[in-house]
Amino acid sequence: MKIAIVGGGLTGLTIGYYLSERGHKITIFEKRNYLGGLASGFKLGRWYLDRFYHHIFKNDKAIQQLTKDLGIEDIWFWQDCGAPIFYKNKIYPFSTPQDLLRFEPINFKSRVRTGLASFYLKAKLNYHDFENISAEKWIKKHMGKESWKVIWKPLMLEKFGKYYRKINMAWMWARIHRRSRFLGYPRGGFQVIIDRMAEEIEKNKGKIVLKKAIKNDSELDHFDQKVYTIASPLFLKIFPQLPLSYQEKLKKIEYLGSINLLLILKKPLLKRVYWLNINQPKTPFLVCVDHHNLVEEKHYNNLYPVYLGTYASSTSPLFQSQPKEIKSVWIKYLQRINRDFKQSWVAEYRLFKEKYTQPIFMGDNYQEIPEFKTPIKNTYLVSMIQTYPYDREINYCIENANKFVEGIFYD
Repeated sequence: MKIAIVGGGLTGLTIGYYLSERGHKITIFEKRNYLGGLASGFKLGRWYLDRFYHHIFKNDKAIQQLTKDLGIEDIWFWQDCGAPIFYKNKIYPFSTPQDLLRFEPINFKSRVRTGLASFYLKAKLNYHDFENISAEKWIKKHMGKESWKVIWKPLMLEKFGKYYRKINMAWMWARIHRRSRFLGYPRGGFQVIIDRMAEEIEKNKGKIVLKKAIKNDSELDHFDQKVYTIASPLFLKIFPQLPLSYQEKLKKIEYLGSINLLLILKKPLLKRVYWLNINQPKTPFLVCVDHHNLVEEKHYNNLYPVYLGTYASSTSPLFQSQPKEIKSVWIKYLQRINRDFKQSWVAEYRLFKEKYTQPIFMGDNYQEIPEFKTPIKNTYLVSMIQTYPYDREINYCIENANKFVEGIFYD
């Protein structure tokens, strides 16, 4: 069967790889001049450096199975990494129950309640029980108002903006339920996995077409099946003829975009801190990821990559800002995190933006998540919204691709 796949990110590549293994004739169309989408990287020294920060957790089985199928299961190494909190110009450890019990910004009762509620969420298997309640309401009730104000509200406000009070608790359940301290990273960078999938697809006589944006579905009329692995707003632009009821279904799930400033430093910014959540108000970014505390700097010409990331609407002033403007504002804030930091430490910087990276699940709009099969004959949509309730992580994109392959092309 001749199958067109639109989008050469991890979802499209995973579908293309597994379908080509089954003998289907695959052609992948990617609008950029490189594959991998959000997981892609570029060479810096001996290894690839990701454009957007990534890692996996111990229980991320889909991506580990993928690398096993590709014959590169030994690619992974693991680090014990916590996720401290930066609050009132101080870094607080926040990785263990002991750290939580010593977390002074909230009272002891709130610390205990937060710990017990977190254990409950990790043990709870059914996320459906959390779907019709907001994360704010549930956290205030079970963890306490202080916990909400100091720990969770700043993160959700920065991540979801004006939508933060409406995010359903199922999203928060997924965030806590499957995360762990041990983080995995592939030797050479995630681009190594991307390149290996591309090699296998071409080995299976599949085709990969770069710098080809599909603007009209009629361009793919000669294919038997068409699989779109793009964000639903982009899918709607290609198919204005979709039934209005289906269009409205997709429009009910809005997106935010990602803004990621990658600083390549001459000196390390932080000691033993990989992921730092920024919980202070009026902070220009949500998270500071000091990559050298996960991957040794020797792989990157002895330079120290640091990611500063946040989310914003694609129509917001921030999203329209120029790289120099964002860099100027954001790196000034780093002196609060490390008083010794100087702008002269910056050897290079790059700014990456993507318009549709974070689906927003508020109230009961999760009921609008579409099936893979669309109203258009022989046309499928496999998108990030279908990873619900899990967030926009690599493992869940691959898991979603697997569900599609097994559910639609099971034979």
